[in-house]
Amino acid sequence: MNFRIHIAVLGFIVASGCSESVENRLTVIAPAHFHASLIQKEKLEGVSDTVNVFAPEGQELESYLETVRSFNSRECNPTAWVEKVYSGPDYIDAVPEAGKGEFVILSGNNRDKTEYIAESIKKGYNVLSDKPMAISSQNWRLLEKAYSDAEQKGLVIYDLMTERYETLNILAKALLADKDLFPDGADSVDVIDIHHFCKMVLGKPTRRPGWYYDVKQQGEGIADVTTHFIDLIFWELFPEQPIGVANIENLTAEHYPTEISPEQYRLSTGLETFPDYLKEYVNINGNLDVYSNGKISFNVNGTYVNIAVRWDFMPSDEKVSDSFCQRILSKKAELDILQDRETGYKRELFIKSFDEDAVMSAIKRLSTMYPYVSVTKTDDDRFHVSVPDEYRTGHEEHFSKVARTFISSMNDTGIQEWEKVNTLTKYYITTTAVEMANRQ
Repeated sequence: MNFRIHIAVLGFIVASGCSESVENRLTVIAPAHFHASLIQKEKLEGVSDTVNVFAPEGQELESYLETVRSFNSRECNPTAWVEKVYSGPDYIDAVPEAGKGEFVILSGNNRDKTEYIAESIKKGYNVLSDKPMAISSQNWRLLEKAYSDAEQKGLVIYDLMTERYETLNILAKALLADKDLFPDGADSVDVIDIHHFCKMVLGKPTRRPGWYYDVKQQGEGIADVTTHFIDLIFWELFPEQPIGVANIENLTAEHYPTEISPEQYRLSTGLETFPDYLKEYVNINGNLDVYSNGKISFNVNGTYVNIAVRWDFMPSDEKVSDSFCQRILSKKAELDILQDRETGYKRELFIKSFDEDAVMSAIKRLSTMYPYVSVTKTDDDRFHVSVPDEYRTGHEEHFSKVARTFISSMNDTGIQEWEKVNTLTKYYITTTAVEMANRQ
């Protein structure tokens, strides 16, 4: 096999003998999304610095390689990745059979991702995949088989669920386990999430690949970001419990489009016209209908869940950012995580109960586990659970944390049964929801 070699190490040479004692080796396939490079933002202990990359030629590959080079060349804690790249048109067929301890990272076009997961398992690789791992019911059936094949081969498939490492979500999980506030769990969970296709950063628009606006390649809104929210609901309310498809009742879904004009598409992607694969979504006004908005509702183990997602094209001004609201209700308490204009678009945690003594007792118990937590009462009788910035980890830092958990599972513990079951159920919900919405 011939590789086009990119040396991602700048300014020094890595001794070849160092990697011989490393058990795990990384392969990256078609890194079309920047999440692929974020996993390599830090040195991964026990993983060789030499990385094999298989991808088509183009800007997406070059952006990935440039980001990795920036990690290697930074002044503080530089990495030492050496990227060996095969970029022929047959890149997926060129991936060799895996050896012991080898794993792949998948983060890119979601149309092909499930097939790449299945092919990776077939060739003997463990898989760390960005979300969504499936965007259609056909994908879901292939993913289910891939999990079965992985189990037979002793391999691990792991979903890149970064939100579990967000400090406020960890605190929320602890509060939801407090029997004084949530003696019978939660009655309902409501989530509203608002994103933007295009944002201005230092006066320039953020770039999206042209296919990002194709729901057959990127996935609908209710098949994409909802995966994080369903994962969190299972993880927070039913920790380490397998939630099977039979536990999901009364599933409903709907969707509606965001209209993207040719000028907006050009601003966001840099492409002059809509590609041919988008022509079927062009409406009578000449704009693109992108089904990025919608709602999923269902019951799980007695809890009603409602998740709404919306994608606008651009914020009204640079002071406006993505918004988020999660509200969890029980008969005794209300727990909110908010990110909106009121919070300065910074996520904050609030809790409210008619029994203030129960709240204070719960906060006291929480502070024994997390001493940095403080609480203040707001004007509307909620309690703001405050976390100093130094104890909040940024979104980019969560990727290496997930990678370390995955590597530990791959080398030692294997994947927990509840993790496998809940992941498949999550994607059953999202892909079935897309079918339901399309039938309406």
